[in-house]
Amino acid sequence: MFEVTLVGYPVRTGYRARVAGPEEVPPSEVNARTLADDAAALQELGERLVYLTDAELAAMGLDGALADAITEARRLKPRSEAMRRQLQYLGKLMRRADTDAIAILLTRVTRNEAAVELQQRADGWATRLMEQGDTALHALLAERPDIPRQLMRQLMRAAKEESTRLHKSGPKQLELVARLRRWLPPLPTPTTG
Repeated sequence: MFEVTLVGYPVRTGYRARVAGPEEVPPSEVNARTLADDAAALQELGERLVYLTDAELAAMGLDGALADAITEARRLKPRSEAMRRQLQYLGKLMRRADTDAIAILLTRVTRNEAAVELQQRADGWATRLMEQGDTALHALLAERPDIPRQLMRQLMRAAKEESTRLHKSGPKQLELVARLRRWLPPLPTPTTG
C-alpha cells in the first residue's frame, strides 16, 4: 500500500510541482510567481484526486489527512465556496506529500482501459440523459436502481439548462459525468484461458 510521506518544501520543475531534492532551486530564483504556480499545480493535482471514482481512489492507497480531505471534498458541492477552500487545503496538504509518486500513481490509475471505458460510458449516459430526458433516466434506473432519482433529475436539468445557455458543456455537465462515473459499475474484464 502506498503511503504519503512527509518531505521538504516543493519547488517548481515543470508540469507539476516537485519535492525539493538534489536539484533544489536556489532561494535567489524563488519568487512569488513561482510559489503561486507551485500552489496552483498542487491544488490541481488534489482536485484530480477528488474526482476519481471510489475504486480509483482506493487503488491510490492514500492514508491520513490527505485521504480525509479528499473524502470531505467529495461531499461538498462542486462549485461552492466551501469546495474552493477545501481544494486550497488539499493543495496545502500536497506540499507535504510525495507529489511525484502521487502523480505517477494517478496516471497509472486513470490511464487503464477500464477507466477509459467507464469514462466513455459515463459520457454516453450523460449525453443520452440530456437529449432523451426521462426515457433515458428510466433506462438508467432499470440498470442501476440504487441511483437517487431526484438527484439525477436535478443534475440532468442543470446540465441541460447550462448547455442550452452556453451552447457547450460546462461545470454542471462535468458534475453529471463525475456522478455517473461513481454510480456506474465497471464492466467485468474478460478472462483468457
